[in-house]
Amino acid sequence: MLFYFVRHGRTEANAKEVLAGSGLDHPLLPEGHLQAETLAKRLTQLLRHRVHKIISSDMTRAKQTAHYLARELNLDLHLNPDWREWHLGEWEGRGTSEFIHLLLGEGEPAEGESRKVFYGRVEKAWRDHHSDEEPYLVVSHGGVWLALQDHLKIPRFKINNCSLIKVEASGDQWTAEVLWPGE
Repeated sequence: MLFYFVRHGRTEANAKEVLAGSGLDHPLLPEGHLQAETLAKRLTQLLRHRVHKIISSDMTRAKQTAHYLARELNLDLHLNPDWREWHLGEWEGRGTSEFIHLLLGEGEPAEGESRKVFYGRVEKAWRDHHSDEEPYLVVSHGGVWLALQDHLKIPRFKINNCSLIKVEASGDQWTAEVLWPGE
């Protein structure tokens, strides 16, 4: 059982190193479009299995990234709001370095989505799509990747914008392999 995960391309929030959860819907920067287009052109060489479906967060940055990939693979794009980024409440727009320890620890954003609710939403989205027996590709966000790693018990590692990750199960153990490091 396997799926692929792509983090959206570079946005203004990424460039400014500020937190942008689902409360800030930034579009891709020109370099983010270039990242997505570059990945799309390499996608058929990078994917080790035929992808039968592309699912994306309905946030602008993920949708824009996913459109390049869907076009390249000649697949319809399925949008699902459950793949949205974590709503970070009062942390939205604040410096990443100031809050990263809370994101990676047990911090809870005031006026945002609790970690339990966010992780539950991501797990539900994954279970809804993972019942398929055919490989699929998800385009989403860094926080969603964090939630998936914790849910699937994959050791945590950071992914860049437009990283392509192969996530595969062997028995009960899940592993993740970076196929394209992104930028």
